[in-house]
Amino acid sequence: YCRAVRRPVLDIGAAVGVATLPALAAGATVIANDLDPEHLKEIGKAVPEVDAGRLVLVPGRFPRDLRFAGESLGAVHASN
Repeated sequence: YCRAVRRPVLDIGAAVGVATLPALAAGATVIANDLDPEHLKEIGKAVPEVDAGRLVLVPGRFPRDLRFAGESLGAVHASN
């Protein structure tokens, strides 16, 4: 689905990138969110350089720690 959206995709509970990395490979801009900043660091290490410019790493608890403007996201993936 992320191939069809033009706005960034939010991956809540991204962990080590199980959904983030394929979404990036499909061409999406991805905002990866996780409680553990170390998980996000692992995603940063694993992302191919060609996709790195479309990755935003955002640590914090959703929804309390995150704020997005209305209609700024193309899709949201929530995982546990």
